[in-house]
Amino acid sequence: MNHSFIARCVGLFMLFGVACSEVQTLPNGPVKFIVPLTAGAGADTAARLLAQSLRTIWKQPVVIDNRPGAGGLIGTGAVVWSRMD
Repeated sequence: MNHSFIARCVGLFMLFGVACSEVQTLPNGPVKFIVPLTAGAGADTAARLLAQSLRTIWKQPVVIDNRPGAGGLIGTGAVVWSRMD
């Protein structure tokens, strides 16, 4: 995977995040991104780059929560059940 592709993906996610922030208000607490892979994986690195940018745009803390295991099912389950909190 080349750096140009990664940069475009991060830019796309940033634009999507800015568009979403215009539509709705953010919670008063930290925003949590659940990454279903181990720390240091490609998706984790991309999520951390995105979180760093969103912290400055949203002026909110953005936390990366790695939930590896079971082929991504643990992280997916955490996202599904997060709406119950």
